[in-house]
Order: sequence, then structure tokens, then C-alpha cells
Amino acid sequence: MSAKTSILRVYMAGPLFTAAERIFNSDLRDALARLLPEVEFVLPQEASDALLPDLEAVAADCFEHVRECDLVLANLDGPDADSGTCVEVGFAIGLGKHVIGFRTDFRAGEVDGVNAMLRYGCNEIVSAPSFSGGIMELARAIAERIGRLKAPMSPEPTEIVRYRLAGDGDDRTYVIPVGRGREFAAICEAISKFWDGGMTGDPPEIPEWAVEVENPFGRLTFSDWRVED
Repeated sequence: MSAKTSILRVYMAGPLFTAAERIFNSDLRDALARLLPEVEFVLPQEASDALLPDLEAVAADCFEHVRECDLVLANLDGPDADSGTCVEVGFAIGLGKHVIGFRTDFRAGEVDGVNAMLRYGCNEIVSAPSFSGGIMELARAIAERIGRLKAPMSPEPTEIVRYRLAGDGDDRTYVIPVGRGREFAAICEAISKFWDGGMTGDPPEIPEWAVEVENPFGRLTFSDWRVED
């Protein structure tokens, strides 16, 4: 997660081989950036083009961007979604990333226009048939979904921390100021020890500078605290 300029970093997975595909990708990124200026949108055709024609380097670069992102936005258009996009979606799922798929293609598929593995692998699907509106309508629908996941804005750089209380059993997600990760980890550990019976007196409290947010990262579970880069 970018601590300097963005609350969320979004990787835009999709086909990028034809002129039409590249124009669409750029136009959608620009529309989303206007609607969500505080979010960083990573467009692989811009991030990786300098590596061409070394396709192995391009693939490695795309995998690294997926690792670094907070959310994957996947273009699932076509009678069957682009194979590279499917790999990126599967990779993101394996990493526990939140995946939003979208489809402007109005042709039918197994479930919501796509393969069942894709449909149920993605956390959610945005359907915006090409005959029903333009790119801004699509961008607004996607921005609304992303907006639900954004952490509260902070005037200072922040990072994400997730942990599980021993006596609680639920993963929790907090936004904290950058540089306070170790301090927060110690507090989390003290809380867990208290609930494990290793401490007496009043339980430690979560500090005011740690803001709990709805976990946008989905599938991963953690047995201990972890600070996201």
C-alpha cells in the first residue's frame, strides 16, 4: 500500500494487445482517477511496456504489481476472459487480494457472463453492458464498489495492520500512522496475552490513533499481527 499518496492501490488486469484494448484501458483508468483521485491505479500497459520485447520480464513485472496492490480490477470481457487476466486473478486470489471483475460484454456465459471459477473466485462482479452506457457509467459503477473498501482518509501517511485477538477469534483491520507498526504490534500482543490469561488487571486498550476499518482484503486469516508494506 502506498503510504505517501494513496489509501488503495488498484491493479487493472485486462487484455492490452490491440489499439482498441489499450485505448479502452487508458480511458477507464482516466475516468476512475477523476472519480477517485486519492486511489492509485496501476495500468500494466504503461508499467511494463518499457520491458518489451522481454516477455518473461513483463510477466514477472505484472506478478510483482499484483503482489504490491491492495485490490485487482479485472476486465472479464470476451466469449472467454483473456488468459493472462485469468492468471492474474487466480494469483491475486491466492494472495488473498480483493478482486472486482467487470464485464461490458453482453454475451451470456456460465454465471454472470463468465466461467463459474472466475465468477466465484472474484469477490464481486460489475455488469455494465456496452449497449447501456458509456465509459463514465462503467467507471461510476466500479468507483462505487471501490469506495466501499477505502479506509478513512488521514492527514498523515498511514499503513494497514491486521491482527487476531486470542480471545476474540476474528481478524481485525486497522489504519495506523506510518512508523507505529512495532508499537501497535506490542499492544496487540499484550491484548492477546491478557485474553490468554497471561496478564492481570485491566486489558490494554487500542490507541486512538489506530482506526478500525472493515477488512477489504477478504480471504486471508492471520494467527498473529502483521503490518502490510
